[in-house]
Amino acid sequence: MMINTNKLDIAVRFYQFFTYLYFKTGNYEYWIKGIKALDEAINLRKEGY
Repeated sequence: MMINTNKLDIAVRFYQFFTYLYFKTGNYEYWIKGIKALDEAINLRKEGY
């Protein structure tokens, strides 16, 4: 089984993980980390990843 570990995939997984933690706990620190991960994913997408 191959796992896709490019930078864009990792950034999206971090976004999903942190937003899951935010909705589960209600802690805004997770929301902020999720938004930062989403921003990183957007920047990577613009760079062509």
